[in-house]
Amino acid sequence: MRAGWGSLLVLAGVAVAMSRSLAAVGVAGALLVALLARRRMGRAGVAAAAALVVLAAAVLAGRGDLAHLDPLQLRWLNWRTAAWVFLHHPWLGVGLGGIGQAGLTAPTGAANITPYAHCTPLELLAELGVAGVPLLVAGAWALARLLRLGWREHPALALAVATVPLHNLVDFSAYRPEVLLPWAVLAGSLASRVWPAPRRPVPAPALTALLAGGALLAALSWRSEAAVSAAAALPPAAAAETALAAARWAPWTVTPVEMAAGYALEPGPATALALVDGELAARWWVQPLSAAWAEARARLLLAQGRPGEALVWVREARRRAPWRGDLAQLEAACARPR
Repeated sequence: MRAGWGSLLVLAGVAVAMSRSLAAVGVAGALLVALLARRRMGRAGVAAAAALVVLAAAVLAGRGDLAHLDPLQLRWLNWRTAAWVFLHHPWLGVGLGGIGQAGLTAPTGAANITPYAHCTPLELLAELGVAGVPLLVAGAWALARLLRLGWREHPALALAVATVPLHNLVDFSAYRPEVLLPWAVLAGSLASRVWPAPRRPVPAPALTALLAGGALLAALSWRSEAAVSAAAALPPAAAAETALAAARWAPWTVTPVEMAAGYALEPGPATALALVDGELAARWWVQPLSAAWAEARARLLLAQGRPGEALVWVREARRRAPWRGDLAQLEAACARPR
């Protein structure tokens, strides 16, 4: 039994070292300190502390970007951008998943190379606004209460549940299903041990419908991603058609259509230009603040010989992403007399 647990700990250490994540090492250190404070420092504690030091040294040795504190500078940039988004959309936020495109219009948009804030509470605040604060407070209170009750009787499990929330103070691992789903299992296990069973179970039809809906959305998303991957190996005309087919599998996305626009603009038959442009126009609601979406429309319209309409859209793209100086060339091409 001890050999099995030891093997799992070794695998966990190797995984943290390969991730090269300073945040993961920091979270591990904080949890180890909490556990040692609860129990007496024995041989196991000394061995764990020594292993953590070796792990931290391995991660630091594998990071070549620490000389100029690049990770800290990037995090500070992410947080400044998220704060700017919240201050400019304070009441209702920019919607779930909207911080990436909303941050493009921030003064730091050119250097902020990620669609995440690298701080989940700050990101949710920017996306939900003041209207979402009661929901965030209720969730934080419920999690804190769960950890407090679990710490009394099941400290190891409580620390395991605390890992992901702590890590998401400086990262976005909760947005990864391979992280979120195991964490949900751990949190549910802890909740079942410290809280009494509900008097009324969740109705089976409601739970079945919820799970079926989630499975359907996941299947459609997977089918769309598979078609997008297949399009990359095809000639431009066929790739544009395949990307449009991928978009129809997931009508709530716009990325496959933007990829289809790129394929349609390559040398070849011009039959796909109008189709892709029409699909982009129909999905304006998916990313209403996207500069890339506006730029794609401008390029498609210009390729169709409609420079006046293209000029409107390239100027809209520049308004949405004022830091993109490369759009000036496209604007000049649209405004050139013909």
